[in-house]
Amino acid sequence: MGAGKWKSSYYSDTLKGADVYIISDNDDIGKNHVQKVAEFLLGKAKSIHTIDLTSAMPDLLGGGDMSDLIALSSQDEIQSTIEELKTSVIPFIAKERGF
Repeated sequence: MGAGKWKSSYYSDTLKGADVYIISDNDDIGKNHVQKVAEFLLGKAKSIHTIDLTSAMPDLLGGGDMSDLIALSSQDEIQSTIEELKTSVIPFIAKERGF
């Protein structure tokens, strides 16, 4: 989707009651975008989790994203990385952000 393109009124309502996993790009803009999206989903999504790709891809270049994982990996490597990412999911907790 890209940072800054979140349409709160549409996407937040579409994800109402869902378990949501948000994957950030490997840059400050992407990480800030994840926080904003998570905040928009508070009170709508059943649960909100953030995923940092660098936990499974430490060599990911700045600005790298999920498409880099897909482009540079075999199907087995993608599946292995996804399994590793599942262990690094961070629940979004509003009180940690001062809400």
